Amino acid sequence: MTRKIALECKIEQGGFPYEKLFRIPLDKGEYIGGSAFDHCWYKNGEPFTEHDPKGEQAIEGIIAARIIDASDTQNILVAIPNGETIRVSKEKLLERPGKEGYVSYRP
Repeated sequence: MTRKIALECKIEQGGFPYEKLFRIPLDKGEYIGGSAFDHCWYKNGEPFTEHDPKGEQAIEGIIAARIIDASDTQNILVAIPNGETIRVSKEKLLERPGKEGYVSYRP
């Protein structure tokens, strides 16, 4: 199953205009990673540009993801834009707002 989904997160500007830092809340802490802007959306589904978010504050947003393994129906293995995989609860999965943002992963 490789359904295109998304996860809620906090997003802030990275080291370069096109780079974003994202923080995905997990049951035990959070996952912090980096991504290109085309994997990010505002909570209302509007896509980021390379200059978003404005200012230095982290904002609530959505990051692209892809289901890799749903055999454990409660803890789904998903790939995130930096190529890593994490396990998230099924309740955290959202429909992806756009077609952009192919998410690859390293098996």
